[in-house]
Amino acid sequence: MAGLADILSGALGGDALKQIAGHLGTDEAGAQSAVSAALPALLGRLKQNADTPDGAAALANAVNKDHDGSALDNVGGLLSGGASDAGSKIVGKVFGADADAAHAQVAQAAGIDKGKAAGLMAMLAPMVMGALGKSGQGSGGVQAQGLSGMLGGLMGGGGSNPLSSILGGLLGGGGAAAGAAGSALSGAGSAATGMAGGMMGKVTGMLDENKDGSIVDDVTRMAKGGASGGGGILSKIMGMFGKK
Repeated sequence: MAGLADILSGALGGDALKQIAGHLGTDEAGAQSAVSAALPALLGRLKQNADTPDGAAALANAVNKDHDGSALDNVGGLLSGGASDAGSKIVGKVFGADADAAHAQVAQAAGIDKGKAAGLMAMLAPMVMGALGKSGQGSGGVQAQGLSGMLGGLMGGGGSNPLSSILGGLLGGGGAAAGAAGSALSGAGSAATGMAGGMMGKVTGMLDENKDGSIVDDVTRMAKGGASGGGGILSKIMGMFGKK
């Protein structure tokens, strides 16, 4: 069975980015930038939830009960209607009371309005849950015990950067501007890859930088370029791709 990174990469390949661009009212380069902000935020919060035994059990149960991965067999159909109520509900369950703040942070990082950021996250959420479901096929479903490590590994916490590779792959199909950014990233070699991995590995912690259990205050501070780093982690991720 393919790994989570391969499944996500396949789901976001083909015409998926073009469909997302259409729903966002932008070109493929703009859609790539938006996905590059939203996907790490979504995966980062999922990992944060899976870091506790209860959170991991709840996530595994949700995946095994409602997301067997079959939705990814027809990604075009999944994205055809844009943001779905089901996708919005997933985002709501993943982020809880922090959903609105997460939308605002993604919007700020991607340079889109908050409504479009919310729609994008609602489009991506079923794809991520479906990818988790597919990763558990043939092994009795997703296991709660390994979820945090699986998501952490995807985000590049230990030297390899699968999520960085997925996002970098999107650059190759996003028109001239994205292609130029992709060439720049590729030309930077291992140094850029290491930087990307470092950023991805810090997403979860930065979502709740002061460890108070909520990201709302952290989002507000980082969106203003506050004392903890002159901008949020998502902005830094975008900076790697030439987005200011």
